[in-house]
Amino acid sequence: MSIGSIIHFSIKVYPTMRYDIIIAGGGAAGLSFVHHLLKRNLNDLRILIIDKDLKQTNDRTWCYWTTEPDDFAPLLKASWNSLTYSNYDFTRTQSLGTYQYNCLAGIDFYNFIFEEIKDNPQISFIQEEVKSIIPAESHVSIVCLEHQFEASYVIDSISLPSKKTLQGITLFQNFAGWTIETSGDCFNCSAPTLMDFRCKTQSPPGFFYILPFAKNNALIEFTRFDKSPLITPEYENHLQDYIEQTLRINNYSVNAVEKGSIPMTNHPFPAKNGDRIYRVGTAGGDTKPTTGYTFKNIQKHVNAVLDELQGIPTMDHTVKRFAFYDDLLLNIMHDKPELVTQIMGDLFAHNDFSQILKFLDEETHLMEEVPLLTSLPWKPFLLALYQQKMAL
Repeated sequence: MSIGSIIHFSIKVYPTMRYDIIIAGGGAAGLSFVHHLLKRNLNDLRILIIDKDLKQTNDRTWCYWTTEPDDFAPLLKASWNSLTYSNYDFTRTQSLGTYQYNCLAGIDFYNFIFEEIKDNPQISFIQEEVKSIIPAESHVSIVCLEHQFEASYVIDSISLPSKKTLQGITLFQNFAGWTIETSGDCFNCSAPTLMDFRCKTQSPPGFFYILPFAKNNALIEFTRFDKSPLITPEYENHLQDYIEQTLRINNYSVNAVEKGSIPMTNHPFPAKNGDRIYRVGTAGGDTKPTTGYTFKNIQKHVNAVLDELQGIPTMDHTVKRFAFYDDLLLNIMHDKPELVTQIMGDLFAHNDFSQILKFLDEETHLMEEVPLLTSLPWKPFLLALYQQKMAL
């Protein structure tokens, strides 16, 4: 069943239409909010989802890790219990212990959520582009190209700053990927390659990422941290060279292509705009500045928003030292990008992969972080710390 066939909202032209909650943006954050709202049986609320796209294509893939199955486990395209790291000096594959590394295709997620809401008369979807979100004392107005809506609350995942208004340090994790099928068995299906720094470009550094779906089928991406979101033909040249020269695969076909750019920034993303607008996803600060991972953070954030809307007391579990770590690494990536390969190599050479994932989830205790941090080259971080202090 296509998403288009299950949209049950027939738009009529009224001066203003009023809802309890409007979700501006029907991507990972907006639809995750709907999913978790339904689990709480808030069926008396009138909900509107607005997105300029019908979500009928596989426009992205999310990867994240968990220690136990979550709500989306039945949808996973693949999952693994080991990871591989490579550079010119060594290759290391290691078990993730209690962690599982998951791959979720966007189209499977979209279809799952729309299947959940298709028979719910309280939830509607409209394909329109949001032009502005205007807060007022008693409500929020959403102005689209053709219609205007009002809501008691808005869940906003689309209000992103322009590149010109970004503050602090900003890089872009640009990537281009090919899903390829080979004539023979070429891939180890038991372990994705999280990073492979065997790349001819060193500054800014680039690395490759492999998700093996079968012995003859995998998604291979080239990723680079750059100061511009521009993705050039050079990316695909690196992909071809890596596949044919490094992996020594010559007989293959490209079945799908994807490109994207993830902002990596310490720009402040306020989680609220006034009392009635909640920002989620990248717009709400859910993208980790030094990795780009977002999906798992979204699940935590939207549940916290629902707690607040239901009047459930919540605690802020944010630990400031993780933002401090991110700031230091972002500084190095921005000013001394050629050092990233060494830093990542030292991190993955001397530490358990499961501890690295726990650290990236910002769930480690300080004593667990000591061996991780002391395994890294100290001079670049001291210089970054000095520059940070001088900038204050």
